[in-house]
Amino acid sequence: MKSITFFSLSLWFVLSADGAPIYEPFDYSDGANLIGQANSFEGVSWLQAGPDTANQPVILAENLNYSARPPAKGNRIILGGLGTSARFSFSNVHTIRTNALYYSFLMQATDITSISTSGIFWAAFNNTQGSQTTTPSVAAARLITRGATNESGTVIGYQIGVSKNSGTVGDFQFATNIFTTNDVVFVVVGYDYTADNSRLWINPDPATFGAVTAPVASAVSTAGGVFSNIRSFVLFNRSAAEPARVIVDDLMIGTSWADVVPKADDMDVVIAPVSQRLVPGQDALFEIKAGRANSFQWQSGGTNIPGATGTRLIITNAQTSDGGTYSVVMSNAAAVVTNSVNLTVVSTNHNVLSPLWSLAPGSRPYITAGDHQRTLAYYALSNHLYVLSRTSSSGTTIDAAGLTINVLNATNGEFLHQLSLTNSEGTPVIVGALNSIILSGIAVADDGAIYACNVSDTGGGSAAQWKLYRWVNGGSNTVPVQVFGPGSLALQTISLRWGDTLSARGSGTNTQIMVDDDEGLYGAMFTPTDETLNTFEHLYSGVVFQYFTQSYGRGSAGRSLFFGTGDTIWQMRRSRPYGRMPTLTQSAFDFVSRTSTVVTNLNVFSSFTGPFAMDLTNGYLAAIIFAPDASIPDSVALYDIANLAQPILLSRKNFPVNRQSNGNSFGQVIVSSNRVFALDANNGLTAFAIAPPIETGPQLTILLSGNNAVISWPSSATGFVLEKTVSLSNPDWATVNEPVQQQNGQYVVTDPISGTASFYRLKK
Repeated sequence: MKSITFFSLSLWFVLSADGAPIYEPFDYSDGANLIGQANSFEGVSWLQAGPDTANQPVILAENLNYSARPPAKGNRIILGGLGTSARFSFSNVHTIRTNALYYSFLMQATDITSISTSGIFWAAFNNTQGSQTTTPSVAAARLITRGATNESGTVIGYQIGVSKNSGTVGDFQFATNIFTTNDVVFVVVGYDYTADNSRLWINPDPATFGAVTAPVASAVSTAGGVFSNIRSFVLFNRSAAEPARVIVDDLMIGTSWADVVPKADDMDVVIAPVSQRLVPGQDALFEIKAGRANSFQWQSGGTNIPGATGTRLIITNAQTSDGGTYSVVMSNAAAVVTNSVNLTVVSTNHNVLSPLWSLAPGSRPYITAGDHQRTLAYYALSNHLYVLSRTSSSGTTIDAAGLTINVLNATNGEFLHQLSLTNSEGTPVIVGALNSIILSGIAVADDGAIYACNVSDTGGGSAAQWKLYRWVNGGSNTVPVQVFGPGSLALQTISLRWGDTLSARGSGTNTQIMVDDDEGLYGAMFTPTDETLNTFEHLYSGVVFQYFTQSYGRGSAGRSLFFGTGDTIWQMRRSRPYGRMPTLTQSAFDFVSRTSTVVTNLNVFSSFTGPFAMDLTNGYLAAIIFAPDASIPDSVALYDIANLAQPILLSRKNFPVNRQSNGNSFGQVIVSSNRVFALDANNGLTAFAIAPPIETGPQLTILLSGNNAVISWPSSATGFVLEKTVSLSNPDWATVNEPVQQQNGQYVVTDPISGTASFYRLKK
């Protein structure tokens, strides 16, 4: 029997390149300190950014409001006077260094008795992240206040100004408005890399709310050099002269004017429900993210679903009768908006995920709690699964403990051996640089050669640079060779993160290795320079330092990358840490023009979709589905993508533990013929066969292991006898008399083989 589940969730958002804003309503307890408060949606916290003092920004109940803006939510904060500053980081890997970035909030100065008459800034963008006990010295798009005086020098109010990134009083630019205590002021500040300036708007015209372009600014500042990068927003709480007491409410940060100056009826829908197709018995999960909506009501066919007033709607064990139109009605004090989608339950013959084995975190030395297992690779001809357990450097020393590449029997998960990390004399070949992850990405080419790389922020003079290693095969004594690096990629002076993902195809001198950067700006491909395959370069058609530009947008470390047909790649960024839908993109790359063109761009998967892989030959896509909450496990989903624009959910199976923290969405999925392998950092490793539903008969899996044929089938299929014959034209089926063992949810028979072909079947 199907059931309907609904959840309620307070909403905040982390910045993305496609315009999804941060919305911080300060929805924390009245009287609490701001520092240490966690944005519960993704765990981003307000951190200390200055000397540790008792005077921290404090939460106050109720809100400030301003005509024509959407109604404020949550609470407000108060700061001012000598105290601790607070930093809000956009994400732990996110950087803004191009185009424009804005912030806006409501402010109300309630004590200006000691305000500076020359000007002090107390809000700005910053280029670092994390907690610190010294006041940040680098700040851009500075919001400044100063006392306004009459002819006798008496302070009669205050003015608001801006500085691009200069701390020189003579460089401050002020608007002409003069405000007095208790005035509620709507301020907007923007840093524009293209125009190389910062702009300030004070109480902008409501006619411009939600506009595509910003109106004429109240003040413009150009003093100071170009800001290197923006990674956080800071409220500087350091002086009674700033003024001594000021209230801030409804902070918004975004990449466009409309992000931070929305219309009153703008619900800020950054993730909308997605229409879904699935087979009977599967669960449909709909989600809405609407930052400025105060209430939600889900409907089926236009009729309210009782109690369904949260941000998620789950229809479990969906049947044909559950198909139809589902809607969510969102409202706030200014507007009511409805968003509708379709659920289609498809009755069709289909394959399912049949469990082979799984490993829970902590079950083996290389399947640990934490995120040290992020990537894996598979080679079908050897039936080897390669699990990379990475390590990283810290401080001034390189910690290589725990760095392993573990080779498993893909049929049953049995540990076989580890790949060597040294040369024949025992000298380490795999070595790291400070502040780099020594190994992270791993892939297997068509000839069985294994490739692995480090993670590094290359460019910008960084000491940690990218390296690529090669093992000719998966043998325990195979010596690795460093075939590229250390080197910077894409000829950039800015620091870009490479190595979280790696894809390989081809064989021998036709091998191609693809890597992309975290910010979605560039991709690079590597090919061997000669038949020794010991040196690779990013070369293509004679172009040295081969790379191509992308416009895909910034993405998380938990993204996916793999080769498509021809000169194409497939990518998908994890949605949840970036407040947007997961976009499945196919790009055609051109290394001569150093550009790429989007071929396919689809938003057809739910916001819970993580790392994925496709088998275009057989029409399958498999993906990690992150659980809505920690009370249930993450899962692996199998889709029929015969029509990629309308995928059909065929099957979903759980990881071995309830949802564990994986904030960066690290993981990897592999689909190879009738096998699916999925690694979910801190949640374990699972393996499946793609098989017909058990009621139509179990599917045999046959693999070679030395001089044996290893035949397996699901242990849920009882009462079957394994038979074999040497000919199908004149079969003489005989029972296989080898012992039947039960391993990891499978019946397994190991049958010695000779040079004669054998055919196997199950009989009941």
